[in-house]
Amino acid sequence: MNNIQKSIVYIDTNIFLRFLIFDEINPNLSKKAKSIIKNIRDQKILAKTNVCIVSELVYVLEGYYELAKTDVINKIIPILSLDKLLIDQKALVLSALYVYEDKNVDFEDAYSYVLMKNDLIKEIHTFDKKHFKRFMDINILS
Repeated sequence: MNNIQKSIVYIDTNIFLRFLIFDEINPNLSKKAKSIIKNIRDQKILAKTNVCIVSELVYVLEGYYELAKTDVINKIIPILSLDKLLIDQKALVLSALYVYEDKNVDFEDAYSYVLMKNDLIKEIHTFDKKHFKRFMDINILS
């Protein structure tokens, strides 16, 4: 099994954040996060995260750090695409990130849209017409 350990470690949002945004108050956290991501990249560890972590990551980068959607995408896609970082329905999560940028909607709305498309659902009950009307191939029922 090469250099890969047999167990899987879970990665929380703060590890991704400290990897992407240098922590000037506690630089040691950024150093540790860099080491963790490097070990995933170098296939020394097998890691897992989930769509809620991705959603929080997008929210913090865009909201707190005020990054543009394009910058958010450019920062996180390379990390989330690592072979040894497991995410349930990873292809759908990555697709949602591109929709989030392309359609200028919240990540959660983009993810819902991608799931709808995946499940061949063409109608949605929502009061969020501002975002969902950007998807021309679905019908808003509410």
